[in-house]
Amino acid sequence: MGQILLYSSGIIAEKKPTGGELRFLELAGYMAKQKNTELCCADEATALAELGLKSDIRMKGPEGTPPFLPEEARILLANRKTLKEIVKSKYDSIIVFDVPPAVGLTLAGAKNLVLMIRKDLIGYEKVKSAGNGLRKKLRIAYQWMCESLCLRSARQVICQCAYDRDVILNRHPMLAKQDAAKFDIQINNINPSWIVRRNEAADPENRDARKFRICFIGGFDDLRKGQNLFLEAAQVLKSKHPELEFVLVGGGKRLQNYRDQFESDRIRFLGRMDNPLSVLKSSDLLVVPSLADSCPNTVMEALYTGIPVIGSRAGGIPEILKDEEALFDTQSSSIVERIERLQADRTAYEHLRERQRKRAEELEFDWPERIMQLIQSD
Repeated sequence: MGQILLYSSGIIAEKKPTGGELRFLELAGYMAKQKNTELCCADEATALAELGLKSDIRMKGPEGTPPFLPEEARILLANRKTLKEIVKSKYDSIIVFDVPPAVGLTLAGAKNLVLMIRKDLIGYEKVKSAGNGLRKKLRIAYQWMCESLCLRSARQVICQCAYDRDVILNRHPMLAKQDAAKFDIQINNINPSWIVRRNEAADPENRDARKFRICFIGGFDDLRKGQNLFLEAAQVLKSKHPELEFVLVGGGKRLQNYRDQFESDRIRFLGRMDNPLSVLKSSDLLVVPSLADSCPNTVMEALYTGIPVIGSRAGGIPEILKDEEALFDTQSSSIVERIERLQADRTAYEHLRERQRKRAEELEFDWPERIMQLIQSD
């Protein structure tokens, strides 16, 4: 195995890490135990030490650069010398998560880039908010240009679902003709270290066993997670079925607006939680109504904890579940129909649980080990 660099342009030891950041840390922890591997990030040594990590290359923050530029452009300006040194080192592989941090490496002329696509950034941008204003069009055009640049320069592209690969290749038809073979797919596992730890620490909440509890977990900053569809369905269902109750976990700038409109004795908003598995484990069903989502952690957590989950036919969700009976269209009426069937038909509910138990067994593996095998075999 040649020299490998795991590259981040920012801080990886975040206090409230996202799913992509948790995956980065999982890979960093695995690589720290291997030979000929290095880590680049912007963290202080003390913060990394608490995670059992150390950086070989330290990036600077964007302070002192023009504030009107995109953040990654500012980071590029602040770290020109560091990026030149990385290029001179001639790594056999430089692993980078998603397009934004890969832009600086690409412009600096880095070779042997392994670009790990963790989400369809342009697809996310399109559904985050309504409207099609000039600012939104400019953001998407800028993202398309950066995506094209990085994809063309990457030696290998690893996606977590076929949906992401296909939508990217459709956006870049010239790339599809020339470089489609550089794409690999490696789905996420359901047993990364943080899900295991959260599960062990999560005691199910006390609840009314006479109720059928339906759970939603997601942010309320924009429309991408489909919380509006879930709440519209909840409003319809609670008037027809008094035995149903709904709990929503997650924070965000729009949370209070949803509370004002929908909260009741059977539709409860719990806000952001450090460990939502205590709520999930006390629920009868998880609903994931995302409008765009590559490989949502909530689905993986439900599979790991054995809680039945249904999700939208969006992004990579169908690839995780592989079960038509667990999927619905991105319409509130489709959610209502699926929930009513599972709640009324105990046999269908138990069959879903059993199918997902078997699917969970297929998704228990060592994810960073498989990623490294893909890179080394390229």
